[in-house]
Amino acid sequence: MPGRFLSSMQQPLWLSQRSSRWFTICVVSYSVFVDIFLYGVIVPVIPFAIQQRIGVPTGHVQYWVSTMLSVYGAALLIGSVIMGWTIDKLSNRKWLFLFGIAILGGSTLMLMLAKSIAIMLAARVLQGASSAETWVLSTVLLNDRLGTQDLGKGLGWVTLTRTIGVVIGPVLGGVIYARLSYYAVFGVALGFIAIDFVLRILLIETRVARKWDPSIEPPEDGAEKTTPRLSENYDKNRHKTILSAGEVEAAAAPVTAVSKCGRVFQFAQRVFPVLTLVSDTRVLVAAWGCFWQAAIISGFDAVVPIFVSQTFHWTSEGAGLIMLAIVIPSAISPVVGHFSDKHGPKWWAVTGYVLNTPPLILLRLVKHDSINQKILFAILLVLIGGFNSFLEIPLWVEVVARIEEKAKANANSVNYAESTNLGTTGPAHGIIMFCFALGVLVWPTLLGFLHKSIGWANMTLILGMINFISAIPTLLFTGGYLF
Repeated sequence: MPGRFLSSMQQPLWLSQRSSRWFTICVVSYSVFVDIFLYGVIVPVIPFAIQQRIGVPTGHVQYWVSTMLSVYGAALLIGSVIMGWTIDKLSNRKWLFLFGIAILGGSTLMLMLAKSIAIMLAARVLQGASSAETWVLSTVLLNDRLGTQDLGKGLGWVTLTRTIGVVIGPVLGGVIYARLSYYAVFGVALGFIAIDFVLRILLIETRVARKWDPSIEPPEDGAEKTTPRLSENYDKNRHKTILSAGEVEAAAAPVTAVSKCGRVFQFAQRVFPVLTLVSDTRVLVAAWGCFWQAAIISGFDAVVPIFVSQTFHWTSEGAGLIMLAIVIPSAISPVVGHFSDKHGPKWWAVTGYVLNTPPLILLRLVKHDSINQKILFAILLVLIGGFNSFLEIPLWVEVVARIEEKAKANANSVNYAESTNLGTTGPAHGIIMFCFALGVLVWPTLLGFLHKSIGWANMTLILGMINFISAIPTLLFTGGYLF
């Protein structure tokens, strides 16, 4: 019935263009850019807004700025779990995509008009929830259109636009605030949001477009690609009618032999189906890599500004500029994504871990204020940022590919079919964002503690050791067992 109704409707204008690979990549990349830009553009504004608009004493500003970062991270963490669990249950994701940008616009207006800390905190929570929706849903839509075999290329462009947002967001926010006004900053932000809203309206997701135009081929093997919703694909009653009575008894025997511990786990799988997907070594190794990414991306944000202030006596401007040395090298992400798709994730990820170990450890050599030390510090940060890009996309693709592979391999399993009532694409990207968001919460605090308690040299040594050790399970399991 829905198919007949859909076929009777007029085909959308420019269907092939609005559902094309290039347009999907553009919309997804721009959505991620706007999300990161909005996060960064208000960073230099919030401390002044807290003081001048709300009247918070100078001594309490840092506390509230840190609190706003924390509530954003918590909302991103929880939102990633919820999005990963629900997204594959939706027949049409476009309305959720539009709802996400509406939340982002609303939270931006709340920040612009806020006259109290409570409203600012509420706006940051909504912004974190919107970020979870944008990241998970954008990558799912990209995955639907490109498939796992080309996902790395698409994620490369997404990462590039994220880098642009990270670079220009705080800079543009500071300049507009200083030269124009507080409201001008949010005016620019709302302009970017309006463009994002229009692009999201124009986008037609792949599985919807295919209902009008079956010639739009799915990304794998020219046949309908399904992210296995195994409760639908497995017909238990039909299976039983094929078996003889003896075969039914034989099939039932292992169930009665399941240990108490095993029954508890099966029950947990029914309550939390994603456990079925993450109980795999390859997924866990790649998920650790996603968590580790945050140590470089967000953990350094907590310690590098303090280190350069104490060592080089730089102001906040110098501390902000030096962080670009880590961010800008991630512009190589499209190249990494292309070759990762072509050759597999294992050796790119292992190379990233191995090559990143020396510069992380060599950071301990930066000890005093001199031109040579500053140059050495900048070079090491550039290397760390570049080699870190070798890890990110291959490990993201590994999570998605392995979860799809695991689901397909278990598609005829009675226990799997009964206990798993979700697709794989949404949970896969939900796991990725959950691990990264968890890292955003954990690493800044942890690195700040280590820096203060054991010093810069010992902290960087520990980071280098963790990084190198992480290469071992990656070598053994990523992309398939080495032996």
